[in-house]
Amino acid sequence: MRTNDHRFPYLLICLALACLMCAWGAPARAADQQIRLRDFVLDNSDGQIAVRFGIGFTELDSLRLMLKEGARVTLTCEAALTEPGSLWFSNTLSTQELHSVLSYNVLTREYMITLSGQPTLHKSNSLVKLLAETWAELALNVGQLANLTRGEEYRVDLDIRMASDNVPPWLAKTLFFWSWDIAPSMHYSMDFTL
Repeated sequence: MRTNDHRFPYLLICLALACLMCAWGAPARAADQQIRLRDFVLDNSDGQIAVRFGIGFTELDSLRLMLKEGARVTLTCEAALTEPGSLWFSNTLSTQELHSVLSYNVLTREYMITLSGQPTLHKSNSLVKLLAETWAELALNVGQLANLTRGEEYRVDLDIRMASDNVPPWLAKTLFFWSWDIAPSMHYSMDFTL
């Protein structure tokens, strides 16, 4: 009597791949990590409409562990100024994006942050101090005040996403349905009348 022993190696390979996917995705997802919005303020600065906000975290230990294990974290913030229309048709007047990368240097034991548009590399031995100096006070210019009509209604939308950006391309393309976000994305809106 012959058994189906030829299926056993394939079963082991599938089981090993499933374990690898779970182990790879666990640090990247960090399920207990939550982003907090500290402020969300519109400001008129020299004729520019600026969105001022800050990013905080509910749990830093999992983020610290991920960074020390070699993860690079990208923060993407996008602000859009729109003129609300009907339910489906709103006119986007301008959009602005900010990209920032957070990493850890094992040799110097320093956390590092780069901000788009700034040549300075921010470094510190303390993750809390570095985040307070950089991500706690961010700003995006979304348009010029002179281009808006007095008495009209406008809306500012802010989308914030934090993801691991050092996932191998072959794995990201193979698992296209897998989310590499470290924390749930956030969306905020503010309506105002000029």
